[in-house]
Amino acid sequence: SVVSSFIVLAPPAAASVMNFMPIEDLARSSTQVTRARITGQSVHWTANHEGIYTEIEAVVTGDIQVAPGRPGTPGNPGRRMTIIQAGGEIDGVSLDWTGRPTFRTGEDLILFLQPYDPTDLSDPRLLVVGGKQGRMRVLEDPRGGAPVMVERDLQGVLDAPFIEGDVPAGPAPRRDLVSLDALRQRVLAAGGAR
Repeated sequence: SVVSSFIVLAPPAAASVMNFMPIEDLARSSTQVTRARITGQSVHWTANHEGIYTEIEAVVTGDIQVAPGRPGTPGNPGRRMTIIQAGGEIDGVSLDWTGRPTFRTGEDLILFLQPYDPTDLSDPRLLVVGGKQGRMRVLEDPRGGAPVMVERDLQGVLDAPFIEGDVPAGPAPRRDLVSLDALRQRVLAAGGAR
């Protein structure tokens, strides 16, 4: 239809906003919080050719938490998963939205996930919770001396506090950077993975 074609071709609206979600809220909204490596992605038209989505393939390298009865078994590294993400570019047409997470092959990420279709537990496909806030890049010291850190992309996110969580002594930490251990503790303390 003309209207849906216009929506696909229109640039992102200036009024689009994404509100900040603390790690605890991301965890409580997720059925699994997983560390994974992106192995590939492909962009597709929807069946009616009115929308665009990206299918992201990843391999789990470790889990922080997985809800009982949901796809994914904690402690089962090496399992493959498919993430469905609205948007992408195909045939010269781009669909984008504020806060859309993007992926690159080879990235090591922490992902806050929920089922693509929560009414069909046999469907293993997943969605990222909280848009780009539910996709966090793992940063390892190549020399192995520093703790593993996790970086959040908060660009364009409204009301992101300068300091998230407890205020430590010393210089103010970056709100977009947290250690993997601290992230794990916060997810587990929040009772994540519903």
